[in-house]
Amino acid sequence: MKPKISIITSTYWRPDLLSRCIQSVQRSTMRDYEHIIIGDHDPFPKAVYEEYSEDDRIKYYEVPGPYKYNLGAAAFRVGRAKATSDYICYALDDDLAHTNHLQVHYDIFKSTNNEASLTLMETANLPGEMRNVKAICSLSFEGVQKFVDRKKHNDVAALSHIRNIKETWPYQSDLNSGLSEDDEYIKRINAKENLIEEVTCMKVGWGGHRKKIKGEKVGVDTDYYELLKEKLVEDKRTHSGFRMESDTPYAYPEFKDTLYGE
Repeated sequence: MKPKISIITSTYWRPDLLSRCIQSVQRSTMRDYEHIIIGDHDPFPKAVYEEYSEDDRIKYYEVPGPYKYNLGAAAFRVGRAKATSDYICYALDDDLAHTNHLQVHYDIFKSTNNEASLTLMETANLPGEMRNVKAICSLSFEGVQKFVDRKKHNDVAALSHIRNIKETWPYQSDLNSGLSEDDEYIKRINAKENLIEEVTCMKVGWGGHRKKIKGEKVGVDTDYYELLKEKLVEDKRTHSGFRMESDTPYAYPEFKDTLYGE
């Protein structure tokens, strides 16, 4: 029997944050879902998935073929192809789903004729000294919420659409519009025309890797990536080009269960 809704997570070199994303989805009030996690030439997410594989709602796949520059589109294409429900929503590896996330998006489709919709997303803007994965992973959900910006916005995690929608995710390397592939896709499927004024998810603003503003590095968590690289050896026989040689995929395993105070 197919699940009521599929939630897709793209991930790339963020195992500690991916684990927290999975935990947040598991707290959903809706229990009848599948969580599709897609690694894109990434040596870590399979090991994270295996720690949660007893939950048969969670599934793991990899983007096939050679790597092509994208910001999640390749994983979203795979996730949509693998989804078994009629409705799809999202959570990136550095997002946290609120407990109402799946239910709200499912209810939208059951009560409207929308092919695509958006809810609202809040952002936890951590202060500069805390804009790193170690600090984020040390915080509980309530601790993260103390830094939530009152501004609400739309992003991939706030998006949902029917599985058989005609448009496919564009690759960033193919775009000339000046938009990110996420914004371009949201525009193409007219999701903003169906905005639901309800907050269902959270972005934890940490800046990511290699992000620059006016020539200055902002939120670049070099320590995190260096710790991850220490766990790897190059191996051209693998899909990612690396083999993990560690008993844990996490840079900070001591914080694995801090999100809900366990």
